[in-house]
Amino acid sequence: MDNKGYKEIAVNIENKILKNFINRGDKLPSERDLSDEYNVSRTTIRRALDFLIAKGLLIRKPGSGTYVKNSNIFLNVEEQISFSEKMENLNNNHETKIIDFQIIDSTSKLKEIFEFEENKKFIFATRIRYIDSVAVNLEKTYMPYEMFSDLSEDILKKSKYSFIEKTKELNIKESHNILIPILPNQEIQSLFNIPKNTPIFMKKSKGILTSEKIFEYSELYYNPKYYEFFYKSFRIW
Repeated sequence: MDNKGYKEIAVNIENKILKNFINRGDKLPSERDLSDEYNVSRTTIRRALDFLIAKGLLIRKPGSGTYVKNSNIFLNVEEQISFSEKMENLNNNHETKIIDFQIIDSTSKLKEIFEFEENKKFIFATRIRYIDSVAVNLEKTYMPYEMFSDLSEDILKKSKYSFIEKTKELNIKESHNILIPILPNQEIQSLFNIPKNTPIFMKKSKGILTSEKIFEYSELYYNPKYYEFFYKSFRIW
């Protein structure tokens, strides 16, 4: 019978990480070994690990094990989660700055992306995300003005998804994303403080509501010093 609760075990493991008894990037012992160490069931160990994963201290890599998260921002490309939501889980000191916010006319590119035939107005915004005063990503986003005429810079400093789901009461279904390796332009080199020949990832993202309506298109640029991407692959034959 378990003599410790899962939260007590989670706190114990977290303290070992914070005091460097377990190093960043280290693989934890198996659930069976931790079960023996703490004299509890594997179910209790799994709940403790799940608790620390949700908190952002651990990463579970399918087929490999559970690891202490390093200083990078770990993104699972299968998840649809905002920067603000991610940072709340990680308890990081983060900030969003809006460096451009304007209403623009349709372009042929935007009409194709949003599947519009007629000309429409769009909100265009550029956001820079910071952790501990270091720029970690740059986002350029487009949203139909007719859907989000009440969107403001103050709202975009927080969670865009929260505004859409709670204020506008719209249901987000999914996003379609493409990750592209690129060489940064001068703006991004300066922002991320990286040499011009340092490759980075740029993500093109199209957000879709449960109504199948496209509600946003964004281009995101990630600081390579701070981001890691994770995805699962399935053999299809």
